[in-house]
Amino acid sequence: MPKGAFYVFPNVSDVLEDPGAVDAFAGLPEDVQVRSSPTTGTGSGTS
Repeated sequence: MPKGAFYVFPNVSDVLEDPGAVDAFAGLPEDVQVRSSPTTGTGSGTS
């Protein structure tokens, strides 16, 4: 069994800027924002 972890943190800033995901996320109600992230709409994140 592995005894460690491997973490990957890709830079997705270009993906967020092009389709306006951050602006769309900012327009969501606060109760939805706390359960989500700007990347879930692009398929890059998890919910």
